[in-house]
Amino acid sequence: MSKTKKIIIGLIVGIVLLIGIGISLSYFHKSNEVVTVLTMDINPSIVINLNYKNKVINAEGLNDDGKELLKEKKLKGNSLEKAIENITELVIEKGYITEEENHILINVNGKNIKDDVVALINSEFKEKNAECHIIIPEVSDESKEIAEKYGISDSKASYIESIIKKNEEVTFEELKDKSINEINQIIKEKEEQKKLEEEQKRLEEEQKRLEEEKKRLEEEQKRLEEEKKRLEEEQKKQQNNNSSTSSSTQGGTGSISLCSTAVFNYENDDISRKVWSYLGTDSVFGTETVANVYNNKCTYRTTLTYNHVHYVYYHDVTTGELIHKTQEAWVATDMDSQMSYSLNYFINKKGVLKEEVVAGNYCNDSLINSHVTCAVVYNGQKYEVTIDRKTGNGVSITP
Repeated sequence: MSKTKKIIIGLIVGIVLLIGIGISLSYFHKSNEVVTVLTMDINPSIVINLNYKNKVINAEGLNDDGKELLKEKKLKGNSLEKAIENITELVIEKGYITEEENHILINVNGKNIKDDVVALINSEFKEKNAECHIIIPEVSDESKEIAEKYGISDSKASYIESIIKKNEEVTFEELKDKSINEINQIIKEKEEQKKLEEEQKRLEEEQKRLEEEKKRLEEEQKRLEEEKKRLEEEQKKQQNNNSSTSSSTQGGTGSISLCSTAVFNYENDDISRKVWSYLGTDSVFGTETVANVYNNKCTYRTTLTYNHVHYVYYHDVTTGELIHKTQEAWVATDMDSQMSYSLNYFINKKGVLKEEVVAGNYCNDSLINSHVTCAVVYNGQKYEVTIDRKTGNGVSITP
């Protein structure tokens, strides 16, 4: 072989070797070029760098738990599927994951393989009978700065930020070293505490309202008792006025010439009880028994209403004998019915709404006549409404 030919062959071999070395170097560079960065936060925080074939170039723990976990198994050279399988086995084995619901943060930068990562993690946890809830936070430039400051992943910094915005009572320092499950448990407990405090506040306000209502009812009861006492005093005063022209021994109405010489063998209360016995009751509120002349005889006149019937009895003051009795149906015989008829008459007469009219605090009830006057309030002004107790019909309205 000539010297020239040997030189040519040598050059060709050199060129082939150079091309092979170039190709090898290019392939080596491409295989070790980071295309995707996957971050996983459970409590161990792990960052995994992947090449274009989704093979692990290297993996690093971002916190102490993550570094300790990666001592157990080396992920370099693993496929993405194998790397996730190894990680899930380790976190379950180390007790970071339970069979209950678990939260995992992931963040994928570079090649968009989020769906693949989510599917692989869900599949692995399902095979191991563990519940898993994957969270993919939106990472901002501010989150990255905070992550660098505290030495945590970008996604964890972003997730904690989103929690603090909704729960101002927690701080970043309080959550940064907690696992994702622990963070969610803390938030859950704080939300439950907040609900308890709100419920406690509601109960205290309700208790206060009930106490105020009780006080109002007690004051209303006191007012009603005072009103009852006032009415009884007015009734007693009226009875005394009616009895001022009768004999000095018993009182009552009628001719002094007849009753002044009569023998009174009974007290007013004796006659009242006798009348009640006719009606089969022990007492009737508002009973009036006074001395009165009937058919030229000195008698006790007893006036009362019972079960919507108005009765008048005359008894001999000496013998106690019943001389005469009248009875007549009256529709308005108690304060409730009297007030009801008064309100209806006022509303119909004035042409106003029922809601605009309220009952006053008294009805001047006297059994001497069939008319009764009740107080009615409209637009802050008090009116006196007089009705006929026999029929319930209105008689007059005065301011």
